[in-house]
Amino acid sequence: FHMETKASVPKGAVLMVRIPFADGRQVVANAEVVYSDPARGVGLRFQNLSEDNRILIESEVGRG
Repeated sequence: FHMETKASVPKGAVLMVRIPFADGRQVVANAEVVYSDPARGVGLRFQNLSEDNRILIESEVGRG
């Protein structure tokens, strides 16, 4: 998962992220930073993501 940010976040950091969706649903999960580029953003790998949340994220991201 890619998240745009101008913040400098070190590779390996664990973040708690909240992803809101237009219909009012949201996913809150821990994610490890797998790459970081302050000009472009960070790549995240979710940790212990439930199957329901994985499906929700994949379906919403696929709409973009």
